[in-house]
Amino acid sequence: MKIGFTGHRNCYTHPLALDKLVREFPDAIWIVGGAEGFDRQVEVYARRHQIPVEVYRPDYKAYRGNERFAPLARNRDIVDETGLLVACYDGREQGGVVFTMA
Repeated sequence: MKIGFTGHRNCYTHPLALDKLVREFPDAIWIVGGAEGFDRQVEVYARRHQIPVEVYRPDYKAYRGNERFAPLARNRDIVDETGLLVACYDGREQGGVVFTMA
């Protein structure tokens, strides 16, 4: 199973929430987007706990002229590759996390 993660750059979760995911899905591969904030928190946690983690970075070259779409396309790839999406969401009505959860 693959678990995808998305979150705002200024949002973080309590490590106990990540501990719970490990207990519930011990053999899962975690997929993050490589951004600062929640993505980075999850990536560091996974590496420290020997959880397989894949980092999907935006492909800005593929979206030359429309670079703002690259992170959104990356988020869509994460959704398409995972069976569970975990979002660190603060209630905003716009942005990458909202796009990804839609």
